[in-house]
Amino acid sequence: MLYAILKVLMRITIRVFFRKVHIRNLDQVPRTGPLLVCANHPSAFMDPIMVAALLGRPVHFLAKAAIFKTKFAQWMLPKLNIIPIYRKQDDPAQMHKNQETFEKCFEHLGKGGAILIFPEGISITERKLRELKTGAARIALGAAKKYDYKLDVHIVTVGLNYNNPHRFRDEVFINAEKALSVSAFFEQHKTDEFAAAQELTDEIRKRLETHIISIEDAHNDELVARIEKLYKQRLMRERGISKEETEKSFELTRRIAETVRYFSEKDPERVARISKDIDRYLRDVDRTGLSDRQLDTSRRRGSRVVKNGAELAFIIFGFPFFLFGTICNGIPYWLVKGFVSAKVKQREFQGSIAMAGGMFLYLTWYTLIAVFSWKYIFHHWLALVFTANLIPAGIWAFYYYTVLKHIRRRWFFASLFHKRTALVADFIVQRENLIKEFEIAAEEFRKTE
Repeated sequence: MLYAILKVLMRITIRVFFRKVHIRNLDQVPRTGPLLVCANHPSAFMDPIMVAALLGRPVHFLAKAAIFKTKFAQWMLPKLNIIPIYRKQDDPAQMHKNQETFEKCFEHLGKGGAILIFPEGISITERKLRELKTGAARIALGAAKKYDYKLDVHIVTVGLNYNNPHRFRDEVFINAEKALSVSAFFEQHKTDEFAAAQELTDEIRKRLETHIISIEDAHNDELVARIEKLYKQRLMRERGISKEETEKSFELTRRIAETVRYFSEKDPERVARISKDIDRYLRDVDRTGLSDRQLDTSRRRGSRVVKNGAELAFIIFGFPFFLFGTICNGIPYWLVKGFVSAKVKQREFQGSIAMAGGMFLYLTWYTLIAVFSWKYIFHHWLALVFTANLIPAGIWAFYYYTVLKHIRRRWFFASLFHKRTALVADFIVQRENLIKEFEIAAEEFRKTE
């Protein structure tokens, strides 16, 4: 019951926390039968929340035993379908207890249940797939063995691709694949359990790598992110790719990453020079108070007078709704943001604590507002309408504030352009030269294929 209630609340929270949630093939996950869901792990407990809330069936979770330390956790976590897994880095003396954990998993799969596991065994916010542990494969094949290889366990790999999992109203792309039957590994498992587990783990890794952007080198990852910032939107416009075509956008990023990896191996001096030029350009632009987006000449369309008029109308007519949304949502928003900034030092936990903590705080806050308005301010039906608009008003307030910052920057850009035309023109030339470098490199890479 508690799991079902939290699942509904988390689905709502996910849709509020993220501006867009793009999902591929998650609806093709088997609704019945023994299932192991394997996902990458960039954002602590936001990852299990995302998968479990959006999956079309209940799941059990494997989580590190360290979170079971308190009596409250030992009582509460099993009610949320969480099973402890003992890790060597936490306490080597407890590793023997994993046999009991595996037996629980075997029994659950034997009943046709689903288990969610993160084979990397650690959460780090990087676009990188770390070495996979063999636990997922051992559980799948061990369950099959327990039931005389008559249990057809399936594995679904899920890639979690966040733009930024710690930023409110950002985007996420959940990329899944059709289920893999582990029956193909049964014969090998009968003769060599270790080799079969290792081979299945390798297959899981191959599948996960196709679902995410995996960049092994941290410097390359930073360079890819900067090239995306300067170049990706132009590429999408030139190729007619809309913002809604997530899979094509994902493949563009993968293409950029592959190109950077190729040249970092073939011509590292060239990559270092381009990286240095990008850093200098972005640093100089930032010092002026501008943004790279404003210098993108390929975006400029339409009448400036019409744009200014539309933006002024947006500011004037949108302000009352912004004020309403801020008054009704500002206190819990700043409480959550302040707490995360001050207390949550480990980056991997920032987004998940903001999302989960925000859900409970806002639920309490909205309940208090609803009760107060119902009793002391409005008639019942007016109180209901007022309460129903609290979430949309909060989202609007955040959107209004974000757009207002963009408008302010655009007007600042226009003002600076008139005052310091040569400086802005120089930035535009630098940007276009960098993009030419990208295009030349992309063409050279294409010819190698």
